[in-house]
Amino acid sequence: MMKIRCSFLLLAILTQYTSLCLLPAEVKAVNDIIIHEKEKTELTIEEKEKIFNDVQQEVSHYGITLNHKHIINDNSLSLQDKLSQKTAKEQQNILAQISAFTWLNKLWLDHNNLTSLPDTLFNLTKLTQLFLNDNKLKSISDTIGNLINLDKLYLNDNKLTSIPKTIGNLTNLKTLGLDSNKLSFIPETISNLINLTRLSLHKNKITFLPDTIGNLTKLLELFINRNELISIPASIQNIPNLIIFNLFTNPHLLPNSDNPLQWGKTQLRTHFGNRVYLDNPSMKLMPNSTTKEEVYEALDKNHLRINRDIFIANKLPDIQVEKVFEGEEMLQVLAQIVTSMNFSNDKEAGYLSYEMLANDFASDAKNQNLSNVKKVWQYLMPRLTGYIRALYNLPLEGNDVEAWKMYPAQIPETQKALTFIMERIKNTIDPDTKMLLFNLLVNGLLHCPTGQSEGINAVAYALLESGYKTNNFKDNLKSFLAIKKNASFTTAILAKAAENSQNVHLISSYRDQLKEDLGLTSAIASYQERMGSIGENPFAGNKWNVVQVFYDLVSPNRLIDWMMQASETKQDREDANSELMIGSQKLLPEDREKEVNRLRSKTRENKQFRPFTTGAIAEYLYTQKLISYDDNWKKYFTANPVMDGFAILTRDGAKAILIHEGFLIKDSENEQIIIDKNIISD
Repeated sequence: MMKIRCSFLLLAILTQYTSLCLLPAEVKAVNDIIIHEKEKTELTIEEKEKIFNDVQQEVSHYGITLNHKHIINDNSLSLQDKLSQKTAKEQQNILAQISAFTWLNKLWLDHNNLTSLPDTLFNLTKLTQLFLNDNKLKSISDTIGNLINLDKLYLNDNKLTSIPKTIGNLTNLKTLGLDSNKLSFIPETISNLINLTRLSLHKNKITFLPDTIGNLTKLLELFINRNELISIPASIQNIPNLIIFNLFTNPHLLPNSDNPLQWGKTQLRTHFGNRVYLDNPSMKLMPNSTTKEEVYEALDKNHLRINRDIFIANKLPDIQVEKVFEGEEMLQVLAQIVTSMNFSNDKEAGYLSYEMLANDFASDAKNQNLSNVKKVWQYLMPRLTGYIRALYNLPLEGNDVEAWKMYPAQIPETQKALTFIMERIKNTIDPDTKMLLFNLLVNGLLHCPTGQSEGINAVAYALLESGYKTNNFKDNLKSFLAIKKNASFTTAILAKAAENSQNVHLISSYRDQLKEDLGLTSAIASYQERMGSIGENPFAGNKWNVVQVFYDLVSPNRLIDWMMQASETKQDREDANSELMIGSQKLLPEDREKEVNRLRSKTRENKQFRPFTTGAIAEYLYTQKLISYDDNWKKYFTANPVMDGFAILTRDGAKAILIHEGFLIKDSENEQIIIDKNIISD
């Protein structure tokens, strides 16, 4: 059966200079190599071989043997536990020597009893992953800011008392692990890590977080359990997609905060619902006696609440295809997609490794001395072609791997949905988007029929989200909320079930039971499913418990968060402005091209994830007569949208729009809004 972690892949829907420091005097042979590397963008194999041999000769004095293949071919180096018995001076010399491998992408230095790191280590500016877990580091040099290409940095289980401000230079960082240290604070510059999706600060001595924490808008997981926090900055509400917010075992956390800029437990629970863990999150079965009336009565007591009638009636459109592919057509399109993917150059956009694609089946190619491309064609394609031939009841050919037997009732819908997906992926131009969609799809198709169904649904939602935009703001808003609703149903199951159950089966089963009650749709509907056998069903087999968890996650504030996330920001507009102004700046041609490409990539991403521009929102509000050209725009925008090019929507503005369109009800404002509209209309 499908492994638990496969269902967590569904969350995926929901997103480069060398400086030189002097080596210790006793370290020989590599100074000239580093200087040479600084002047070049790439090294030849011969140059790498020369550096490798020189370094190997030096470190052999300390009994260290380096892995030639990993360093030269895979750009990676593991010294896990190899330095633990060396003296501090020997450790420093060895690390200074391996700093000559300036092309490294990955470096493992875990379990080595390291007490410090040489500055030369931070000249490895091509590193994307650095592992320094389980050492004795008391501090990290400011020069860590040189590693601007890092996307994963692990410093767990050390003795760090502070983190340098230069951590803010690592703007490509997606994962930062600082568990089990002695940190009492986090620098404000952490706000620069705009691509961070996972931040783990478990088991430290942190008493406060900087207000700038709210700038980490891409954060999905935040772990600050087992610390000494008193309160949380209210800016935490600006993080729209925070799925797991773990705060359990913070004994000093206030029940309430009198400071409007700080939140206690009550405010956190009100905003985040079950997404915030304030107590030990071990699984507890929900009562099987929960009724529809109990759930809805509790929701209707809220001052601000979702208008369920309108919210439920707002559904995703059916998938449309001109013609469903025949089996041979599907195989041809699959081959075209695979041929167009970047499996060969990890320095270019859209690179995808066999191991990432194959996931649980990556070991099929273990110990095979093959290129990444050959692994894909030799070990992955037979599984995919086997799946398609099973889907169309075609005989297997060549090395095809027999796929799971399909549910006959779902075959027509699966063929239609897969046609929609394959056609769109084939025509996707942006390489990174193409890579993410294909990876998500393949990780579903390689598993059981339920996993295949959920993989297809996940990609369909992602494609619908990128293709729904029209010139009509109201239509865009409805489509946007419908997509978010369906994706959030999946998230609600995952957040509650965690790893204690075969949650991909729970998603499929409860979606079918609740499609009318919540207005859910799917690419492959009416799935006849039975529960998985791993662990327990935390909902006790009662669908109204699922509804309760769903509305804890999809709260009124959550709808406002979604709209704020999708609305144009001041930074978006500044980036677009900078792209226009770049030609007037005094830059070298190669620097200008690099900056233009960076800004283009950023603005392209913003256009994808910010479908609501300030101009479109303002036009809607004026057309609906919710605002006029006098001062009554102040509730809705940070500045007059007609006069100021950097005006952006406020939370009050987002809330007013959602109330006006009927998605939210607020008791004290409904009557006032009606009166205001009548006055303006008169």
